Amino acid sequence: MSSPSAARSTTITCSTWGSAEHARLSRAVFGNCEWPMEFYIAHAHGAFAGLCRKLPLRRFWGLVSREFRMGFLVQRKVTPSCDSQRRNRD
Repeated sequence: MSSPSAARSTTITCSTWGSAEHARLSRAVFGNCEWPMEFYIAHAHGAFAGLCRKLPLRRFWGLVSREFRMGFLVQRKVTPSCDSQRRNRD
């Protein structure tokens, strides 16, 4: 049995990032960043999304939700070969 002084100290920290930081990192890693908040409002089951469905200006309420409540972030990894194949198809 170990003594209390021999116990390892653990520090727990909580870090939150704003949507601008998430967008910056998403663009750096994946090359893109999407916030389809209108999709979130249309399909989420929560009370806030339900309220937003009844209000006008869904895009505005999506921005409010993303900044102050919950955001829906989509990231797609695009490889150079996929990107060039997509350009050749178009």
